[in-house]
Amino acid sequence: MKIHVLFLLLVSLLSSCAQQSNRSYTTLLPGAESQTITDFITERLMAEYPRPSEQSLLFFASGNKPFDKALEDSARTAGFRVETMPSDETITVQYVIDDVKGTNASYISLKTDKGLNISRTFDNTTYALNSTFLQQDTKNE
Repeated sequence: MKIHVLFLLLVSLLSSCAQQSNRSYTTLLPGAESQTITDFITERLMAEYPRPSEQSLLFFASGNKPFDKALEDSARTAGFRVETMPSDETITVQYVIDDVKGTNASYISLKTDKGLNISRTFDNTTYALNSTFLQQDTKNE
């Protein structure tokens, strides 16, 4: 139980760090197979904003250019407009993807400026998503 609480605290701290710096963060290697992760993020954004053609997104870059490009391409394929500059209409998206030390797990923590806030773990070998959401909050539902 202590490990679970510590893990949630870590996710919260890393999420707030990403928000304050206007950057995203990922430990995924540039050559990692990231489609499962980009699909999950895009599908969750589509569930939150069901008319993607009416929405524009601004992803804060993580520094992992192949992953950043794959995520933007996935969003465009879903019908979202991907912007490079913020505006009042643009939904800003920040994420942290990191390893849980001493385990075979990693996690995704995703926030938008419109109130979506989710965290979910996945296997860092196969990238299979675990069935449990650590956190899922929204102001849009």
